[in-house]
Amino acid sequence: MKTEISQKTKRESPKRISFRYDLIQKLGEGGMGQVWEGWDLWDRRPVALKMLKVPQHLEKFKQEFLFLKRLSHPGLVEPYDFHYTSERVPFFTMELVEGCDLSRRDFKKDSKEFYRITIKIAEILEYLHSRGIVHGDLKPENFKLTSGVFGIKLLDLGLAEKIRSSGGEKPKGTLFYMAPEVLKKSEVDHRADLYSLGIILYELLTGRLPFEAKDPVHLITLHLEKQAIPPKELNHKIPDDLNHLVMSLLEKEPSKRISSAKKLKRKLLDLSGERKINQDKLLPLAYCSSGEMIGRAKDISTAKRILKGSIKTKGGGLFVEGDLGIGKSTFLKELKLFSQLEGILFFDSRCFEGETLPYQPIKEILFKMLPYFKNYCFSLLEEYRSELALIVPEMAQKKNAAFNYQMSSFYFKRIAKFLIKGSKAMPFGMCIDDLHWIDEGSLRILENLLERMDQGKIFLCGSFGKGSFRGNSYLKVFLGRFSQKENTKHLKLGPLGSREIKSLVKSCFRQKKAPGELVDYVNKNASGNPFFSIEVLKLLLKNKVIRFHRNQLKVDQDGLESFHIPGNVEKVWVSNLSALDEKSLGLLNLASLTRKGFDLKIIRFITGFSQREVSEILYFLQKEEFIRQTEKGTERGSWYEFSSSPLKELLYRRIPKSEKRKLHRILGEHLEERQGEKVDLAYHFTRAEDYQKGHLYSLLCAKDSSNQFAYQQTLYHLKNALDFSSKFPEEKKRSEKKIQALMVRADFWKKTGELNSALADYKSIMNLAQDYIDKKIEGEVHREMGEIYRLKHEYKKGLVCLENALSTYKELGDLYGIARTLNNMGNLHHMNSEFEKALKPYEIAIELYEKTGDKESLAVTLNNIGAVYFSTHRYGEALVYFNRSLSLHRKLRNKMETARGLNNLGAVSIQLGEYKRAIDYLLESLELNRKMGNKKEACFNLENLADAFFRKGEYKKSLKYCQEGLRLSKEIDFSQRSGQILKFMGMDHFELGEYFKSKTSFEKANEVATQIDDKGLKAEIQLNHAKLLFVLNKDSEAERDLVSAEEIIEKIEDQRSKIKSLQFEGLIKHKNGKDRNWIFPFEQALGIAKKLNAKEELLSLSLDVWGIYLDLGEFENARKYQELSEKFSKQLESDAYIPLYLFNLARRSWLEGLKDKSMDLLFRGVEKAERLRKLEILWRFHHLLAKWHMELTEYEKAYKELEKAGEILRKLSGNIKEPELKDSYLNDEKKKELLSDVKSIAGMLVGEEK
Repeated sequence: MKTEISQKTKRESPKRISFRYDLIQKLGEGGMGQVWEGWDLWDRRPVALKMLKVPQHLEKFKQEFLFLKRLSHPGLVEPYDFHYTSERVPFFTMELVEGCDLSRRDFKKDSKEFYRITIKIAEILEYLHSRGIVHGDLKPENFKLTSGVFGIKLLDLGLAEKIRSSGGEKPKGTLFYMAPEVLKKSEVDHRADLYSLGIILYELLTGRLPFEAKDPVHLITLHLEKQAIPPKELNHKIPDDLNHLVMSLLEKEPSKRISSAKKLKRKLLDLSGERKINQDKLLPLAYCSSGEMIGRAKDISTAKRILKGSIKTKGGGLFVEGDLGIGKSTFLKELKLFSQLEGILFFDSRCFEGETLPYQPIKEILFKMLPYFKNYCFSLLEEYRSELALIVPEMAQKKNAAFNYQMSSFYFKRIAKFLIKGSKAMPFGMCIDDLHWIDEGSLRILENLLERMDQGKIFLCGSFGKGSFRGNSYLKVFLGRFSQKENTKHLKLGPLGSREIKSLVKSCFRQKKAPGELVDYVNKNASGNPFFSIEVLKLLLKNKVIRFHRNQLKVDQDGLESFHIPGNVEKVWVSNLSALDEKSLGLLNLASLTRKGFDLKIIRFITGFSQREVSEILYFLQKEEFIRQTEKGTERGSWYEFSSSPLKELLYRRIPKSEKRKLHRILGEHLEERQGEKVDLAYHFTRAEDYQKGHLYSLLCAKDSSNQFAYQQTLYHLKNALDFSSKFPEEKKRSEKKIQALMVRADFWKKTGELNSALADYKSIMNLAQDYIDKKIEGEVHREMGEIYRLKHEYKKGLVCLENALSTYKELGDLYGIARTLNNMGNLHHMNSEFEKALKPYEIAIELYEKTGDKESLAVTLNNIGAVYFSTHRYGEALVYFNRSLSLHRKLRNKMETARGLNNLGAVSIQLGEYKRAIDYLLESLELNRKMGNKKEACFNLENLADAFFRKGEYKKSLKYCQEGLRLSKEIDFSQRSGQILKFMGMDHFELGEYFKSKTSFEKANEVATQIDDKGLKAEIQLNHAKLLFVLNKDSEAERDLVSAEEIIEKIEDQRSKIKSLQFEGLIKHKNGKDRNWIFPFEQALGIAKKLNAKEELLSLSLDVWGIYLDLGEFENARKYQELSEKFSKQLESDAYIPLYLFNLARRSWLEGLKDKSMDLLFRGVEKAERLRKLEILWRFHHLLAKWHMELTEYEKAYKELEKAGEILRKLSGNIKEPELKDSYLNDEKKKELLSDVKSIAGMLVGEEK
């Protein structure tokens, strides 16, 4: 196993295990494990790692960790976390204790130091024994002398046992220090440790062991039978009383030794001559601080069951609700501990009252889990990198573009999907404490995670205060949805009953019995609240109403009856605070000024205390549970925070307002020097009422929050900035500062789509005294207002604003401002379909950009001109401008705009009928967008590729890109594109004869079009749906769709859709045979198509009219459209229309008596239709071939062709699910004619046989 560990540490880059700890050097090795010095990458602090070498001792190893976890004493090592390496080697981390062990220090000449250290050792043992634990392996090497306040640490509880452990087992420990009863395998209690300590004291005083032998058997005999030489005989300076004390510890019979570590401590204190009254103060408080969780066994069992189920099968979770102090955080820590012992990954974070930064809890969790994802599912990490960079900016491979607020739901959904997918490869628990203070962005991510939780293997848990969601509608909705999910639990922790309070008292003080009067008193005054109960016990201890006598808890009955407990936990705190010395209370008061927590440097600065003074005070405040050291360290050292937010708030309220302002300013200036976080600086200068720096940092924080979709935080900081702007003494400054804040807020409103709010802020800016407005800002405001009116489709108002902006920029001679405004004017005209008016400002803007050398803006405007020409169907000119724009973007190495330019060129090439070139452009654009993770633009690529392959007649390829595009558009919630893609899917299925799928796709596309109110898309869908109904012989329904489409087309003036509607109108009129003017719609459509140079539409129209004239036997007219069809087919890179062209040509040859030519054309047509899978025309080819064979009296050949035609029709009708539609489809003249021909040929064949 030793080799296994060392190999693993080399493999996990470099000497890294569990993707969290760097191994620095081996500190030691024992029978069960190795101890390493390491560095914790999560919490940025040094740690000691203890690794198990012997797998059989896993339960013992866990027990050692649990012993440490349940204990709380400054003389014991603080445990951190339990883990397994990727090879399932268990290890746990703990406080790294630096210093030398007892054997390295010479105490013979320093009696004062000897007493100081041995008293501390006795105190450690007193605590351990009071908790029912025997260490079992005391020796000098297991004690480290430290520079900390307590001065010494006891290490290695690997052999610790419960007191009065049964005998008969193999002796454990180090032979030189073993008690006789251990060697005799008798019952062992705390006195075995006292014997070992006696040997240690002997060794410290004399420099040698009382019993030494090379032979273990001889050494055991010495322990069991020989009396030690009194230490005074070896060191004459040892006082008689100390000599007697050591010898009493070395008694062979436990009953003859000093009975307890507490008595030993008192004797040492007496001998030292420095006994102080407050020496016993710490231990009783340590009793209270290390009690076990009581009364939650059933709830914990439920939580563990849900956790296991979530990790093994499908995600679930648990949220804990309860009053302050009821034990919510303790409950979650218990779950974390269980997860770690079981080897389940568990990532936790917490929120802070009024101070939770945007995405802070999610960011902390992602930071912890990302190294695991890099190892287990790196490709997934790369796929979602751009979205994750929103929360963890360090993940961005380059500077992110500003995020679009309208896309925020997309990003939140993507992050949730990342977590779900990751959990399938790497199941994990995810915990957020104090959810009632969560920020809105984090909660929205959790909402998206909740929707998909059952698709992954995530255990989601957290806590919130009782009823706290009532003021938070988002949290209330979230919890409501959570409770409706399977495998979840909303757990409400209630107060403890009298039985649980009794157990709590027994656990706190390690008593077999709890005095009934004390239990009743605590229950009555603390109302069953565990935290409040412990605070009450502390108060009773401090006031000596309860005390210890011979390790038994004693109650002063009279004192208990007369002692008054304050009515709430705050008042108890006040009472407990009053017992603190002036410096400790002063430090706490000053610490309450910090935003989230503090380090040693901040406290030293604000208090002026020495490092030792601060360390001592912090040490005692931790032990009394006023503050706690957090897991999150800093490069500068440990980080501290208050144990309870209400306690921090209580202390803060007690500081006089004027004093608070002064201190916040001092702290803010100190953090400025330390280059602290902007949010901390805003916090302090805001509370200092420093209007200058408060305004500055509030505005900076608002900009940061705005870029992170942090709605609430942005408005909070902007409100502060606006408030501060009114406090500047000079009127000019007041206006300037208010304008700055309003500009940021207006931009924020614009990002979030609150256009009216943005407009109101811009108007407020313009209404401020004109003398104080910078002309450049005035121009910018007018330009921004123009842009907002464009987005609101109020074009006239927008134009007025842009003209004002243009006038201002001209007055300033600002060429760049003029060019930007002209570009915006072009955009406004373009959106208002004033295409010619759009071109003029664009062209002037181009001249100015060329003059100023602004190539980026020049490329954008060139692209805009190309878009105008594209909208007006002037594709040749569009191609020129799109190419110029693309060329510039390539030179500027702007990949995003290059990809967009390629897509535009692809779209133009499609309209020009140059499909191969279009596909090349689009595939290059798609590759770029995939590399950049730009899924929105990739949707456009996939849609256009589907269009290009559809027009080429490659319907299966078109469907492939449709399916990929639909998946992506749904993933990013891009409804507009999903509607277009569903339309193309419907068209592909139609051409392939898959009519049911076609109908379903059109219906879904129509739902999307209605939802997003896209009239153009709706018209296209209705036209295509009408075409489907026409083929299914539902002519009246087809006409209704046509009429609806035409109404929309008239409103939106879409010429291409107009061509299609007229074409379809002509087809219906011809089919019905009621109107001989069927040609008029076709001629009108041809006129529009020629005007637009719409080659594909020209070919499609010519083929339809040619076919109709053939039906009517009007050969001269047919010839005219045959020539047009031949002309346009040569201009188009598409096979889609070749089968219909060959069909018409074959019919023409047949009617002219050119039977051989007709037969050749029919065979070519069958081959082409089969390749394209155009079944609807394929059966007609076979039918026509059958007629040709019938005319030649080749009945068997004719029958075979008819069989093929019939089989295709059966396949086509089989694709129609509804019986009524199937019947309708088969009920038309051409299909009836086919059936008649089948019967006729069958009759002829039967007649021949007869």
